[in-house]
Amino acid sequence: MLFLSPRSEKSPQELGILPELEGFYRFDEKTPEVNAAFLFHGHLDHSAYISFINREIPVYCWKPTKITLQTLSEMRTVNLEFNVKDISFKFFRTGDTIALDDLEIEPLHVDHSVPGAYGFIIYTSNGAVVYTRILGLTERSLK
Repeated sequence: MLFLSPRSEKSPQELGILPELEGFYRFDEKTPEVNAAFLFHGHLDHSAYISFINREIPVYCWKPTKITLQTLSEMRTVNLEFNVKDISFKFFRTGDTIALDDLEIEPLHVDHSVPGAYGFIIYTSNGAVVYTRILGLTERSLK
């Protein structure tokens, strides 16, 4: 599986695997356009590339999701993937409300094949948006 691993921090973005968001990745020296990232659940297809995130951006998730990612990071050879060192994790549970700028985000536990999968209701000044995948919030994405 080594041949499937990224060759450099920028290679997933160069291949179109990671979206282009200024300042979102730790290798990008620009100011982040994103003020938070939310993990939907701990399956690796949704969370493995969290290691590329700019360490100034907090990552919101269910606490056991962070523990799973941290354990994988400790078990694997240190490389570009699964490196969660210095990520600022913030935790939520069903019933919490997270305030970010003019938004309120309400995490809701959803049925999935892994414990702790969450969807989100995002309350904006224009109404509510329901989201059920990994999410980076930007002012631009809400316009």
